[in-house]
Amino acid sequence: YHYPQTKLAQQDENEISGMISAMHYNIPIFIIIGNKTDGTKRTVKLGLVRDYDNQTETFLVNILDNYPTGLSTTSEVPSKKFVLKESDGKGQTTTVKTRPEQPQFRFEVIKRYGPKCAVCDITVDATLEAAHIYPKSENGSDHEENGIVLCANHHKIFDSYYFTILSDLTLTYKPGMTKGELEIKHDDIKHLHNHPHKKALKERYKLFKVANKLK
Repeated sequence: YHYPQTKLAQQDENEISGMISAMHYNIPIFIIIGNKTDGTKRTVKLGLVRDYDNQTETFLVNILDNYPTGLSTTSEVPSKKFVLKESDGKGQTTTVKTRPEQPQFRFEVIKRYGPKCAVCDITVDATLEAAHIYPKSENGSDHEENGIVLCANHHKIFDSYYFTILSDLTLTYKPGMTKGELEIKHDDIKHLHNHPHKKALKERYKLFKVANKLK
């Protein structure tokens, strides 16, 4: 949900403040969704504001399937401990099929690293994707420290193991590939104000070596 931008600046500010307050106190909000086939119809649902990002001027809102009961009105948001792999709750990893990018993961990754491709600096929102460092095909988690912002092109190249990010934040390439050929501008990702978890980078490099038959 994007911040409102109307001619009534004060009203916009009040709406933004209200959304932030609803997030802090876990208060549901009404979401009005247009009908794609009939412009005269609207669907009203309840949602919870989970986060906001002033860089991209967006809110993360989870749509609720059922009316919530017994919601805690606490303003405390627990910090997420880093986990490399998804678990079934019993310490066992589960088989996860590759799936379309989840909005929450994309939101959290872009908020952490900024709305810009980490290796080519493109900032066009429609091209930006949240790439998993330790991949979903290997049960990689949706923790933001297991993600990096890449444009669609560099996301595909990254997933094909043409380049990877080492634990010292420098980039390395598939034998025979060069930075110029891949249209990468940076030698490392040290320019980012936050960095991925080193464990995710180390495990990714193991997969990179296997994919490229490196010792």
